[in-house]
This record gives sequence, structure tokens and C-alpha cells, in this order.
Amino acid sequence: MNFCCSRLYIIWHAGFLVLFIDAVTLPFKVNCKNPQTTQINRNFTLNCTTEGRNSDELTFVQWYKGGSVLAVYTENSNHNGNDQSTRFALDKNRIRQGDISLDITDVQKIDEGNYHYAVSTIKVLREGDILLKVKLPYEVECPSPQIAFPNMNTLINCTIKNLNSDMLTYVFWTKDHNILASYRRTKSEVTPVQQSRFSLSQDIINQGDFSLYIRDIQQSDNGLYRYSLGIDNTHEEGEVMLEIRAQEIPSVRKWRVATVCAVGGILACVVIAAVFLIRRRGTTVTEVSTRRPESLQLEVREPQNEESAQLDE
Repeated sequence: MNFCCSRLYIIWHAGFLVLFIDAVTLPFKVNCKNPQTTQINRNFTLNCTTEGRNSDELTFVQWYKGGSVLAVYTENSNHNGNDQSTRFALDKNRIRQGDISLDITDVQKIDEGNYHYAVSTIKVLREGDILLKVKLPYEVECPSPQIAFPNMNTLINCTIKNLNSDMLTYVFWTKDHNILASYRRTKSEVTPVQQSRFSLSQDIINQGDFSLYIRDIQQSDNGLYRYSLGIDNTHEEGEVMLEIRAQEIPSVRKWRVATVCAVGGILACVVIAAVFLIRRRGTTVTEVSTRRPESLQLEVREPQNEESAQLDE
């Protein structure tokens, strides 16, 4: 039998130094990080290793989920479960070294959940469960350029989509190699650091919003801003151009004057049209009133002509 470790003893006995080794064995166990996390559409290995098996070979390894066998290894064979595709596999070379990790190809959302393993030597059987979390890949949205105006407050808008349960561990905003604002999370505390006019909102930063707030914009704030992010165990960097533009007050005034003139012109046209209609209506009434006596006179004269015509006959 081979031993994993030992204790060395040196004893003086009967005028001789006696050296002997007391062997110490460790129990056979399985080490798996739990839970484990991966992203959708990636290849992933559900890591599990064994220790304390001494010289005993692993004779049996099996992984299954929800009652479906995913992959099985025995001393004489190595095959995938009948109920699953070849997306799940075991590596027999790694198993011979005590590594029973399960390889998953092209992880899907349905792969999320509890996985159960069973592993044995000739003498010992060990079983356990591991929770696998599958998340959507996060996406940093930080449009560039962004526009601001002097003497006003503004935000350089930057967010992280699909942050899921990932923890934003740190944020740094810099310009011209100077740190403007930063945020760092440790196990015990959150440490925000910021200059007087630049800040980050601690309330929304864990929701994936790491926008940089700038108070009282100055012309010198124009330029390139860089951000650095720590998300779970990954690192992201990017940059945003901020353009400071003067407010076009004269143009606004001209627009207002033009609008007033246009409205005034319309009203003037309406008034002129109204006056024209009133005058025309007055002229029509006058013409009718002057014509009515003539028509009455004619109506009176016509009978006289008929009587005279009868006398003449």
C-alpha cells in the first residue's frame, strides 16, 4: 500500500539512533466547487477532483441530472448517457489521475440546475451534488460620443446589460491619466472615491449602471474618458468621447422672432380678409337698397301701359 504522507521519528535506543516512518493515510474524498457558474453558448467543465484514494484506481464514475444519465465511466468502458446528446462527456485519461470533471459542450439555459455524481474505488463509494448556474453574457453599453453643455450637470451614460448575479467589484473612471471617480467592493465594505465634481452612484452601481456624474460642466471637460470594470472574475475596459457644445442662444432667439412674425402675419391676413368681407357685404347691401325703388316703379308703370293700350284699341 502507498501512503500519501508520513511522520518521521528519530529515537536513541541502546546506543543507536533508530529512524522509522509512521505512515498516515487520508480518507478518500471528492472536492468540487459549489455552486459553479458559466455563460450560455460556451463550453464548460464542471470541475471535480478526488484525493486520498492512495493506489486505488477509480473503477466507476457517473454523472446524472434530474434522473437522466449524462455520462458513465467504468474500468472497461467510457460512454455518454442514453438520454442525452454527446454534449456531456468524461475524459478517461483525467479520471485515471483522479479528475472526474464533466465536460459540457455548448451550454444551454436548460443545463442550469443540480448535477449528481457517483464515484468509487474497489473499496469506497462517494456521491454528491453540484449546482450549475447558467447566465446570459453581459453587455456593456456606453455610447460615444456624448454631448454636454457648459455650466450644466450631466451624466456620461454607461450601463451593463444582463449583469445577472455577477458582482461589479470595481469601477474606475479616468481622464488624461487622472482618476476622477472609483468604486471598489471588498468582502466587508464598499469604498467609493471621487473628486469634487465627479462621482458615481453607489445606489445603482450594483444594478449595472456605472454612469459618471459631472457637476457644473466646464469647457476643459471636453475630451476622452476611460473606464475600467471588474465583473466577477473578468476585466473590461472602454472609452467615451465627451463633446462640450456652446448653447446656441442667438439661434433660439431668431427662431422665436421668426415664429412671432409668422403668427403675426397670419393674424394680419385674417384681419384684412375680415375687413374685406365686411366692406364687400356693405357694398352689396347698398346696391340692393338702391335697386329696389326702381323695381317698384317699374311694377307700378306696367299696369298703366296696359290700360292705355286697351283704350287705344
